[in-house]
Parts: sequence; structure tokens; C-alpha cells
Amino acid sequence: MTKVYIVETPYHLLISLVKTILEKRLGKDVIIIYKKNFCISTIERLRNIFKNVLCFNTVDNIVNLLNLKIRQKKIPILSRFAKQNHNIDEIWLQDKDVYIFNDGNYYGCLLNHLKKTYTIIEDGLNSFSSSLAEVDQKKRHRLYSLLGFSWECFGKSKYTSSIEVNDISKMRIKYSNAVEVNREQLFCLLKKEDVELIANVFDIKKLNIPQEQEASLLFTQPLSEDKIVSHEKKIRIYKHLVDTYAVGKLYIKVHPREKENYSTLFPNAIILGNNLVPFEVYLLTEKIRFRRAITVFSAAIDTISCADEKISMGIEWMQKFK
Repeated sequence: MTKVYIVETPYHLLISLVKTILEKRLGKDVIIIYKKNFCISTIERLRNIFKNVLCFNTVDNIVNLLNLKIRQKKIPILSRFAKQNHNIDEIWLQDKDVYIFNDGNYYGCLLNHLKKTYTIIEDGLNSFSSSLAEVDQKKRHRLYSLLGFSWECFGKSKYTSSIEVNDISKMRIKYSNAVEVNREQLFCLLKKEDVELIANVFDIKKLNIPQEQEASLLFTQPLSEDKIVSHEKKIRIYKHLVDTYAVGKLYIKVHPREKENYSTLFPNAIILGNNLVPFEVYLLTEKIRFRRAITVFSAAIDTISCADEKISMGIEWMQKFK
């Protein structure tokens, strides 16, 4: 059976690549990818790995959901128009094994509407342990319910066959269909040629960080872009973290969804690589060492073994920060 991966972020792509490679399914499966979050060259290189690469231009908007309503009503002319604007329908899905990282968007709504079973792969490392993810899903559910759309998501849909998570013990809600697939163990299974294939997809350039120096790594997050805090508060938070905890040379790994120019905020810092490349890819390809890794609550810090000390402040700390 053909597998279909519905991918929004670079991290989603990394996990999809790892699973495809380890399961020896090169050229057999399909990936549906959010075009905005990836370089055109990356999308083109995926055509050497997946049987078919389909792109979508919006993750989630009311027009997409209205198109779905049109399809539900089965109005012939409008149904054809709606179908042309999306990549999957009930006929196409019949013989597919679907994997989705976020079923709170249009595609999650479509899968539930079509009563198509699917597997959820954790959106980010230990994201099912985050209270913010749960709150976000509830907000969406309330909004869409008011607009006449309602479906269960974030592991609660009866069409979710299983949920793949990094660490079952950290899940905020226990699900009987949760399956632990440890990310670190997964990466350890990759051979040298597998890593080279992944590195080629992302077209990464070596970071060449001097190993003898005292240095700190700051993982940023789209705190203001995701409207978790104001932009001004985000800036105050990161300045505080750097002033309080950074030692030696400061390196910054910018989150893919951020718009911030951190070279202006921290002129002496070095911005690491391409922000559309998951940090885990760099860890797979070269030896890196930091004295400290610092974040507000980014799950990325849990994946790294290249820091002597990890400082993660937590969501409650962020909310109380003045």
C-alpha cells in the first residue's frame, strides 16, 4: 500500500525522510508538502525519493474549508472546481496509508469528513506533552464549530488509527493507540549513505564551529509570530536569556517560521545555517559542541547531545516574565 505523508514543516520532512529511508521505500510513496516552508530546490530533490510530490500553498484557511463544504453538497460544477484546487479526495485516498503531523488543519478536516483512517506522527519532539498545542487545538475547534465545521483532532478523532510519539511517558493525555517511536533511536539506525541523502535534500553547508572555544547556542521560537506573546516581550525574553545564561561566543538557531532579524538584535552572534534546515540534520552530519544550549521551551533542545548544559525555562516561566 502506498504511504502518503502530509508535511508542513522542515522537521516533518526530516521525519518523513528518515521513515522512508529506513523502511526502504524510496520511490514508492507520496509526499504532500506545504510549499511556503521549503526551498524550490528542496522540493525538486524530493522527486528523487518519493514517487510523487504534491504541493499545497495554504496550511489552513476558511476558503479551503468552504471548498470542502461545496464538495459535501456535491454541486457538480463547484465540486469540480474545488477538487482541482486540492490534491486528494476520497477516490484517490482509498488505497493509501496516510500519515499526518497536524490533523487540526484542512487536511485533517478532509480526512475526518471522508471517514478515512490515518496515523498521526508527533508534530514536534514531545509536542503531545505541550499545553500550548492543546490550547491551540481547542481554539481552532471552537472557531470552526462556529463556522459550521467540527471535527476531532490532536489524537481525539475516531479515525486516528495510531499516534507515533517520541516518549509516551511525557504525554499530557494518555491514548490507548499511542506508539512510542524514539527519535534518537530512529536517527541512530541511519547509515552514512542515508545521512548523505538527507543532507543532500536539505542542501546543507557545514557549520564549521570551532570546537575549542567556549560557546552557547540559543534556540529561538516564533513566540510573537504565533501570538503567544507580544513582539516586545519576545525581544525582552531573549535579551534576558542571553544576558543571564550565555557564555562565550553566541550562536543562534532561528526557528523556520520566525521573521526576526537576530543579527540586528545580537550583532556579535553568529546565525547558524539555513533556518529551513532542522538542527538535527547538522547533528547527523558533523561534530558540534557547546558549553550551553538555551531556550524558552523549544523541544529541539531535547534532541541534542552536543551541549554540556541545557537550559530550558518552560512555558510557565515565559507567561510570568515581565
